[in-house]
This record gives sequence, structure tokens and C-alpha cells, in this order.
Amino acid sequence: MTDDHLLPSNATPFEKALSLSTDVIPRVGWAAMEMRGLKLRNPPPSFLPFLLYEYGLGPISRFFEDPRECIAEGIAWQRVRGTQDAITRALDWIGYGGEHENFPVRRRRWNLFMLEMDRLRDFEDPDLANIEYLAGLSVALRSRFWRGFKDYDVRPLEYGWSRWGQSLYSTYSGARIRANGAKWSFGRTYERDYSPTQDDLEALDVWIEDSEDPSLTWGEFTWEEEDVTWASSPADVRSRLMASGVLAKSAWVLFRDENGAAIGARRARVKRGVALDATGPYEFGGARYAPFDATNAIYVEAMTDFGDGYNANQLIAPGITVPAGSQVGSIVATFGSIVAKQWSLLLGPQLSNQTKPGALWANASQLIGGVEIMPTDCDIEFSRTVRERFKAVLRF
Repeated sequence: MTDDHLLPSNATPFEKALSLSTDVIPRVGWAAMEMRGLKLRNPPPSFLPFLLYEYGLGPISRFFEDPRECIAEGIAWQRVRGTQDAITRALDWIGYGGEHENFPVRRRRWNLFMLEMDRLRDFEDPDLANIEYLAGLSVALRSRFWRGFKDYDVRPLEYGWSRWGQSLYSTYSGARIRANGAKWSFGRTYERDYSPTQDDLEALDVWIEDSEDPSLTWGEFTWEEEDVTWASSPADVRSRLMASGVLAKSAWVLFRDENGAAIGARRARVKRGVALDATGPYEFGGARYAPFDATNAIYVEAMTDFGDGYNANQLIAPGITVPAGSQVGSIVATFGSIVAKQWSLLLGPQLSNQTKPGALWANASQLIGGVEIMPTDCDIEFSRTVRERFKAVLRF
């Protein structure tokens, strides 16, 4: 027995013997030395749950299949937690990125922040909930993630810098998928350049027969009404006349499912004769267009609203809708997101008497007549957070 103890020099032999006999260092000291740094170098699997708990990584462990990866990424994330870098690291775990934007300090709710996402979300559920969750964990306690957006970002008009006053006109674009959750505002754009065929124009009752005779007889119209001159070429005047006939008709974007059944339609918000203009308000195919009356090109644009086509009643028969879960014959009505496989222009339809005249979205049973042109394949899943924008230029 050695004197390897910390007792004072006046300790009795019994006290020294008791101290040495109860000392565990000679028995386990070597093991303690071997364990030093083990959890940092290559911890055994039995250590991993305890290390996750020790480092406070339980809230993010579900985003990693491998606990070792969670520990490595989580420790680096914990070191910058409360900063914008932490948000970048966290979103990268689920395949997203975002540019952080704080609210102005002059605002009453200066602690809110937004994220401009690097791409459109893959799925509404659970991707958006995961983004909101990780953003909330990563920032300082005072901060709150309020809105995410990509490709559709409409903001209110700010007409004052008052810190406490009501100085915002309207609000930020977006929709919430849960109460008191973040706003989401996404947009997608689809473009189509199209020249109506003779069948299209005959169905629209605007077709004018072509003539090779330069002394073309124009028929029942006045030159002033059509904004043409006697010097205009017959071909140019003919195309303008057909374009003006199409402009007189209402325009909707019609959606069909994989079986070809009509889902619904969105009213066009722009339908104008246009001409190329570098300063024009309409952008299409990398070029800009401006309104122009004497033209043979028509610009048509429609944009769905948040939620159009989502959680809509399944149509059982024209003009008949039933609640979700109800059964009519062998058909069961369901709610949920609907996928459109084709979009087209529906020109000249009439709204049924049951529909409000100013309705922007109409079910298939609420549209009567019309001519469908320009069918275009697509794969659009209607959702609560995306506004689908459709642009078309009709050339005559």
C-alpha cells in the first residue's frame, strides 16, 4: 500500500488505510484516461443517443438518418445559432436555401424577417412546415420568421415612416397553411406563342378568306373603325380584322385533368392588342410589348389565385356538386389537391346564371359554350401557396 493520498501529515494510520482502500483511481484510472476524447474521435453507437442529448440536438435529429452526421452538423450549427448563417446551414439539410431579409427597424414589428427562397418548394406538406420550423430554431429568440417567397413578391405601398402609425397600404402577398404560421408566396410562369389555325378562327366566326387579288373587296366595315388606311396591304388588314374579332370575345384559361375532363377556368386579367416596345408593360419570351390598337398580335394573361383548384368539390355531373365523402352511385367525392395535365385558352364562353358576373374562377359546369384553342401539356398541382401565371401571344 502506497501513500498516494491527499490526507494531511497528521492523519492517523486508520484514516490513511481507509483513504487508500476506498480509492478507485488505481482500479479505473486507466479506463478514464482511455475514455478521454472518445466521444470526439469515434464514439461507439451506444454513446450516440446521450451525445445528442448532451449537445441539445434532439429537436433537429429527425432531419438526419445518421446520428453521427447529426452530431457533426449540429455542433457546427449550434456554434452559429442565432445568426443568419445558422438559417443557411439548417435549410441546406432539407435541400433549400434562402436570402434573409429583415423588416425595417422603423416598423413596429421590426423583429420579423422574410426569406427569399432559392427555388419553388417541392411539396407543400411537409416542406413548408420544415422550413418554418428550422428557421424558427436557428434565429435569435427575439426574431420571428414571418414570410417566405419566390417569383411572386407583391408588397404593400408604404406612404409613411411612422414607427407606430398605420402607414402601409394593402399587405404582403402570400397565404398561410396554418393559423398564425408564416406566409408563403410562390409563383410559376407558363408561356405559349401561338398562331390560330383556320379551324380555330372559323369556330370563333372571325375567319376571313385570303385573297391574292391586291384590289381586295373589304366588305361591310369602315376604314376609320379598323384603324387602317387605303395604303395598308390586304394581308395586314385581314389579320388585323381577325384579331379585332378575337379581342371582342371574353378569354379564360381552361384546365383539364389526365382524363381530359375540365377542372375549371380562370378569367384572363389582360387581353390586349400589342406591339413590340422596349418600354412596354408586358414581358413575354424575353421581349416587352405595349398596348397597340392597330395590330395583328394579341397578348393574353391569366393568373390563378392562392387556393384555386385546391380543396374544390369534385364535380359529379354538370351543375351538381356534393360534399366531400358523399357517395353518388359508385362515385365518391373527394377533397384535395388537383393536378392539371393541360391548359388552353377558352374564348367567348358565357357564365351560367348561378355564377356572379365578376367571378374570376369558374368550375367547368359554370361555363357555357366558348371555343377552346391552343391546348398545351403541363403538370400543375394546384395548391394554397402558388399563383400560376399563364401568358400567350396570339399572332394572326
